[in-house]
Amino acid sequence: MAIYKVKGKNGESWGIDFYDNGQRIKKIIGSKQDAEHSLYLLKADSLRGELNLIKKSDMGFKELTERYLEYGKTNGKRSLRRDKFSVKALMDHFGYFKASQINPLHIEGYKKKRLEEKKMPGTINREIACLKHMFNLAIKWKFVRENPVREVKLLKAKKYEMQILSKIEIDLLVKAAEKRLKPVLMVALNTGMRRGEVLGLRWNDVDFVNYNIHIRNTKSGKDRIVPMNSLVAGILKKQNMSEKFVFLHLWEGDKSLKNVSQSLRMACKKIGIEKFRFHDLRHTAATLMVQSGVDLVTVKEILGHSNIQTTMIYCHSSQESKRKAVLALEKALSSPDMAKTWEENGKKSDPLLG
Repeated sequence: MAIYKVKGKNGESWGIDFYDNGQRIKKIIGSKQDAEHSLYLLKADSLRGELNLIKKSDMGFKELTERYLEYGKTNGKRSLRRDKFSVKALMDHFGYFKASQINPLHIEGYKKKRLEEKKMPGTINREIACLKHMFNLAIKWKFVRENPVREVKLLKAKKYEMQILSKIEIDLLVKAAEKRLKPVLMVALNTGMRRGEVLGLRWNDVDFVNYNIHIRNTKSGKDRIVPMNSLVAGILKKQNMSEKFVFLHLWEGDKSLKNVSQSLRMACKKIGIEKFRFHDLRHTAATLMVQSGVDLVTVKEILGHSNIQTTMIYCHSSQESKRKAVLALEKALSSPDMAKTWEENGKKSDPLLG
């Protein structure tokens, strides 16, 4: 039991080195006075039997992952499907470790291995984030004392550049898509729904009386209602209503998301579109709504965003929309009373504005 001095770039600091029933606490505190005070409090708690240090757990990493997934299922974790993929990748590397054995160096090794396997930095970062949440829960459950992921930096991921399809490209894409993908594409483009929301759509959430789709278990955690247009209603009425899900039965179980992405990639390749993702259909739908004059608040409600700033990221004004905007200004400022003022100040016709 002692305090000790540490010299660093910012001067000297003081720490404590303390044992209680074979368990060690060693950490930097700050000033010498603070270190002495912390050591005094630890001794007092130890004498009263109130220190309650977390004992080193022999829990295997496999058991921790099982408890983590069970926790996600019980608490309705929205990212549970994605977590299962992350846990599988983590198990391949840490499966034979005890949870308490994993340290930052092991995690750096995992990052290196996944990069060598040609995995994208964004994918690896999601796996590391899953591991971090797992250890946060393990601390809460008193299986481990520290979270080794806190000292690990995420990889620098390339910023994803969204793509917006033109009306001609939309027509070409739908025509190039295989039969089972066509209705999925059209529903996504006409509602702005996410891939998981489209594939997870159940018949009991489709209201043909009021022309509404009830979307549950959303990314934001709030249910929302998306109106159907006649095109979406017509497409849905052609699907097999004897199934529980509207589209999911067309794809192969747990591989549905992967198969849909592959099918979309093949269709894009046929018409010369590269690096296009399913989520870009959502960007396209949002942009088309804005360009058609739909206000941002309405677009926000349809997409299910928690704030308007997120909606604005999805919506890109075209040059045509900008030109319409300045034409609107011209119309607003061209009253008979102002006409003479503009003429006197050299108003000239813009050939592009007509």
